[in-house]
Amino acid sequence: MTDMVAEIASKNGVDYWDFTLVKDEYFTPQAGLFSDSTHLNMYGARLFTTLFARVVRGDLSYNNICCRSADEKLGDGS
Repeated sequence: MTDMVAEIASKNGVDYWDFTLVKDEYFTPQAGLFSDSTHLNMYGARLFTTLFARVVRGDLSYNNICCRSADEKLGDGS
């Protein structure tokens, strides 16, 4: 699904930011930030919103805070 969305964005000249690839030092996937296995609770949403806003404002670069691939994120080195 992510590849499909990235392809559509690319075809339309739109940047696609996949925040599932964010490095743990910027957003640690702690159980206390989630209401279930995939959805943030209010604490996680607050932290993510702050991080997202910093990227949108240009305080942080998406390319610096996110891995290039799921393999890299999972530590497989790609």
